[in-house]
Amino acid sequence: MKEDCLTQPTLNNITAVDLRDDERLSLLYFEAVRRKFWPNNVTAVLEFWCLAEKALYEDKRGSPGKLFYFLVKAKNMRFITDAIEQQAMRRMTSSDRHTLVYRAGRLIGLATPYSEETHYTLFGDKPNVGYNHSVMMQCFLPQKRLPDDQRDYQVSHGRASLLIEAGRLANPEKMHEFIQCGLPFGSRARLIIPYINAYAVIRKTREIDLGKNLWCFMEKIGSPINGYNGKMVVEQIQALAAAQFILGEWSEAGATTQFGRFAEGVSFWIERDKNQHLLWSQSMLLSKRYYDALQERHVPIDMSHLVKLTRSERRMDLYSWFSYRLPTIQKGKGVHIPLRDIRPIFAPDNNSPKLFKQRLAQDLKAVAKIYPDFRVEVVGDMLVLQKSPPPVPRKVALLL
Repeated sequence: MKEDCLTQPTLNNITAVDLRDDERLSLLYFEAVRRKFWPNNVTAVLEFWCLAEKALYEDKRGSPGKLFYFLVKAKNMRFITDAIEQQAMRRMTSSDRHTLVYRAGRLIGLATPYSEETHYTLFGDKPNVGYNHSVMMQCFLPQKRLPDDQRDYQVSHGRASLLIEAGRLANPEKMHEFIQCGLPFGSRARLIIPYINAYAVIRKTREIDLGKNLWCFMEKIGSPINGYNGKMVVEQIQALAAAQFILGEWSEAGATTQFGRFAEGVSFWIERDKNQHLLWSQSMLLSKRYYDALQERHVPIDMSHLVKLTRSERRMDLYSWFSYRLPTIQKGKGVHIPLRDIRPIFAPDNNSPKLFKQRLAQDLKAVAKIYPDFRVEVVGDMLVLQKSPPPVPRKVALLL
């Protein structure tokens, strides 16, 4: 049958052609949204295409449409692999997903705050959004590798403190042996955490699939792909999985511990294929306390900005702090912070106030190149903060 003779696709009679053709699959998406058993946002679009790819790939009975309909009704994203997701992303790019969300809103009459003109301004270049718990936008991981015998690390900012304790994992290469992991540190951990958090927040699950292919995962978090870097990424994931994270906050009413362990469980295998490519199967189960706290107090962060700052952990931390702090400042009322109060947070190894001030000025210029809308300046021995728009607009974050 020629394509131009095909009938209008419906959810009651889905064919393989409907799943392979993006425009016909779009019509099925509109119908699913209209029936109110599928949401309308950019994540939902990607997941819809993932399920189409899964049905086409896994069908054994010559009826992928029936399998797809079952998957959509069940909203089962649990076994979507990296390969399926990558194929879906190739079919439906970021701009295509945003356009489809807009089309669905217009065709079905869903409420939308955006006009056609502002839609492309807002969504033409979708930020690669990660999430952090609000306390971790103020208290940061070690910037550098700590001594092998150091098993804990603490940093405080205002009324909040972060305490990290190194843990152990079962050795995947030797039975009955546990390996001592180090403390997570550096730029890679600063990319891995918001990636994991985004997976949990957007998909609303504690089960994090980090992918069977190390290179795909590194590509997702914006990390350069090479053998050494792959080893370092694995090390940081192990350190994060094994670590105990305690985020504390103090007030006049007393102290509150936000959560304990980052992960409740982890499965990890490493092997090499015939071409000596490093393969892995890594899954992580976030602890319930961490997951609940994250759902309640997650702050969006633009991962593409973080990636551009990876040569300096200090600049990554400043950017994260500005993203969280500046939008909360009351308009017209600047906040003045003594440089001596922030030096232990952003430059714990720098004991020279003069050198810190010089480097901070350079840091602010570097951050301004990435995101010029931050209103921050050094005046004398004070850092002056003014209300600024967040890098990830609230309206965009709500649609993810």
